[in-house]
Order: sequence, then structure tokens, then C-alpha cells
Amino acid sequence: MEGVFSLPYSEYEVINQLQKKLKKSEGYSFYIPTSRQQKGIDFIIHIFTVRKN
Repeated sequence: MEGVFSLPYSEYEVINQLQKKLKKSEGYSFYIPTSRQQKGIDFIIHIFTVRKN
């Protein structure tokens, strides 16, 4: 049996709106912890950049 993951609608909507502005094609990604035991972390925005020499 697989566990159930739930996300409060307010967090879902914030991430949904941010994803419209911060595109994956521009290097942005979002991390949502599946465990609510990670106190203080609702979600993380990460930007991946490649430096050209």
C-alpha cells in the first residue's frame, strides 16, 4: 500500500503561481518535502545555472 501525500491548497496555489513566473526552461525547479516532519520547510525554489568559461 502506498502512502498518501497531501498538500494544503494555499501552498499548492503559491507554487502553481510561482511556476508560471519561474519557468523550468530557465533553470528553476521546486522541491516539496513529502514528509511534514521537516519543520520550517514548506518548499524550496532552486535555480540551476551553468557557468561558461
